[in-house]
Amino acid sequence: MSDPTNPTPLPPRSGHQQSGRVIRQETIEVSFIGPLPHPQILQGYEQACPGAASRIIEMAEQQGSNRRLIEQSLAASSQDEMRLQFREARTGQLCAVIVALTFIVAGAYVAINGHPWPGAVLGGGGVGLQALVATFVRGRGGQGEKNGDREKPRDSSPRSQQGKQTNKKGKK
Repeated sequence: MSDPTNPTPLPPRSGHQQSGRVIRQETIEVSFIGPLPHPQILQGYEQACPGAASRIIEMAEQQGSNRRLIEQSLAASSQDEMRLQFREARTGQLCAVIVALTFIVAGAYVAINGHPWPGAVLGGGGVGLQALVATFVRGRGGQGEKNGDREKPRDSSPRSQQGKQTNKKGKK
């Protein structure tokens, strides 16, 4: 086993004379992760330019405080957005209740005044009323993708198309 403090000389290459020197190569790899440079590097900056180390430390402190302010700002804006969405959903539900009750009262009024079928359609909620109320309850169309929700993909396979085809009389 060779001694690292006393390396053995390399054998001479053919055709070359031995110069008597020993060549030794070392590779040292150092890594340091953090907002500040390694303490030895920081000390080197201080020796090269007095006061540089304190300025570098102040810069790192300012960057940290700015990063924390940005994170607090993002968290606050996220909370504000959630509050706004909740308020908008509640307003939509309230509008849906008002519209539904208005149609029910109008349908009852029409039915009492001698028109039972139109009153039933009006108060019972035809397809149009149900769609209107559903729009108020669910919110704006296309908003689901903005919030990360995705619509289910439509099945375009031949099996799913069979139920949509109509016969010659126009019935499904």
